[in-house]
Amino acid sequence: MMAVPSLSASQIAAQTTFERPAFEQKAIFKGPDAQDGYHEDRQTIWALRAFRGPMNADQLVASLQYVGPQWIFYARALDAEGKDHPVVVIHRDVLHCGGVGLCTYDEAVGVTLPPGYLTAHAATGFRIRFSSLAGDGQVIVTVPPNYVQGFLTAVK
Repeated sequence: MMAVPSLSASQIAAQTTFERPAFEQKAIFKGPDAQDGYHEDRQTIWALRAFRGPMNADQLVASLQYVGPQWIFYARALDAEGKDHPVVVIHRDVLHCGGVGLCTYDEAVGVTLPPGYLTAHAATGFRIRFSSLAGDGQVIVTVPPNYVQGFLTAVK
């Protein structure tokens, strides 16, 4: 797992993977996994990915793991400018349940970013706040400029 500030843009570019799935007319780029801090009751692992082919799309993907009595159901993503971004559920899993009514949950979601969003934020990076539709379980992911720059270098 990478500590985001410790890698340069060129290291991010070098660690970005490329895949061309069989039977599909697209390429998938995925940046290295990064972790946004660790707290006793939650952990967030994220990466950027890009789909290139007949339809291009960029996403911030995040695995939001937490301990609690019930699901949060992450379904909303806002950036620091207050813009809502579409959320796609990749998977939801229960990782473990203890005897005290608490379970460890993993919700993997993708946030679809509009065309040009990464380029517009290459110098500054960006932040996305995840939450349920009711506003529960807020988690903020900070994507620094070195990560965006390195990822864009690999994708181009």
